[in-house]
Amino acid sequence: MARTYGDRWQVIEEIGRGGQSHVYRVVDLMHKDRGFSALKWVKSPKRQARFENEVTAITRLNHPNIVKLLDHSALDDQTGEESRQFLVMPEALGGDLSRRATAMKGSLDTTLIVAKQVTSALLCAHRAGVIHRDVKPANILFTGDGNDVWLADFGICLIAETKRPTEIGEVAGPWAFMAPELESGGQLNVTAAADIYSLGKVIYYMLSGGVIMPRERLNEDQYAAVFTPGGRFHALRLLLSRMITTLPKDRIANIENVELEIDRLMKWDETSVQLPYRPEARDRLQKLKIATLEAQRASLEHQDMQAALQETRQRVASEIKLWLSAEAEQVAADLDDGEAVNAKVLNNANLPTLVGSEFRPFAAVQLTVEFIGSNKIHYLLFALCNRIQVSISFGGDAKAPLKEAPIFLLPVYGQIASNVRPLPSPQTYYFIKLDGRLLILGNRPVSQPRGRQHVPVQQPEKVHCAEILPSQWPAIEVSLQAFHSTIYEQFIEIMGRNMKTPFPS
Repeated sequence: MARTYGDRWQVIEEIGRGGQSHVYRVVDLMHKDRGFSALKWVKSPKRQARFENEVTAITRLNHPNIVKLLDHSALDDQTGEESRQFLVMPEALGGDLSRRATAMKGSLDTTLIVAKQVTSALLCAHRAGVIHRDVKPANILFTGDGNDVWLADFGICLIAETKRPTEIGEVAGPWAFMAPELESGGQLNVTAAADIYSLGKVIYYMLSGGVIMPRERLNEDQYAAVFTPGGRFHALRLLLSRMITTLPKDRIANIENVELEIDRLMKWDETSVQLPYRPEARDRLQKLKIATLEAQRASLEHQDMQAALQETRQRVASEIKLWLSAEAEQVAADLDDGEAVNAKVLNNANLPTLVGSEFRPFAAVQLTVEFIGSNKIHYLLFALCNRIQVSISFGGDAKAPLKEAPIFLLPVYGQIASNVRPLPSPQTYYFIKLDGRLLILGNRPVSQPRGRQHVPVQQPEKVHCAEILPSQWPAIEVSLQAFHSTIYEQFIEIMGRNMKTPFPS
């Protein structure tokens, strides 16, 4: 029959044992739906004082990283019966730290997460007048698969204003993690510095993957190797060197300061304890970073706006070209009768080189008209153009606000002899002036800037040219229609004037 403690806790199996106690997995007969708990049975009746000490300490402390007490046997029982001295706590499903250490090797983040919780638990204890004296991996329990932990086993703790649980001369504490001042046993002046020493050893134990470092040998090569990555590792080494010291007076002052240092290590990306400049300088640096990021954001936003404007411009240019082509097809259909006139539209016409002009065509629609027997072919080409704008700025990076780049619609006239086959494109084009006359495009190349002066390119005066902002399309189509009609009327007049002349006039 399964053993039962306190007429309530039924043993399922043993899950651990130490020199002074056994630990069992138990179920609560009063609350069977609670699940498993852990029952610690104190073997020796002589350990009644330690048992009372642990119950008193856990009852006094209320902290998420200190194990809770669910039940315990009567404190005033001294009969020594083996079923008497027990206490019940939640079961730590993740086991203790000694089972996890190997997997933690080199993981500074996990080490700091666990160290932070143990430090917080010790801070709560120290403020309540409790010195644990037994901080070691076996007493740091993982609640589950994650990194949440409880600090357990307060059996040999010292509680302010209470009777000490160990006899004078008795050595108490974990031998591998014990502070030097506890090694001779029975010290009356034990302080919180003993827990700080042990915690430092435990932190090293986690980071090293389970290496137990004897005494204060942190700086020896074989133990210092875990800090090789530098950065935060170096900063942790400095902290441990202030915790693992022979004399208590040389250790970091109190557990509050340990917690502050661990917090800084956990927030290393925000502020480093190793920075060689004052916080004021770091604030200025942070402002520079913010300004740089803002400039980058503005630049990207500027580029996005430029790309959007360019995309709109290309779309509008395509729509205008389609519109011009449809208009030219109507004119060609009206002119072409197969007897006196041949007329056709070319949407992919060769782009003219407008020498001496500030305009550069990027698309064109061409109407070709041949009067049969006249030995001459006339071209009217509507060129969609960009305008060349040359500017030089000195002494600053002032960014002008974004503006739409207009599309220029430039009609030009050309002619060739019809007895040449295949028909070439005209070698020379002419602007159409406002009065209907032609202005030959010169051979002078486009001027370039010289030195610091801005030299404008040659610009034809008083010629037909429509300037279209992409945002105006298609509303501008009405006024563009009038411009378009004027050009066709003048084109008819130009063909009449140049029917027999060898050179356009």
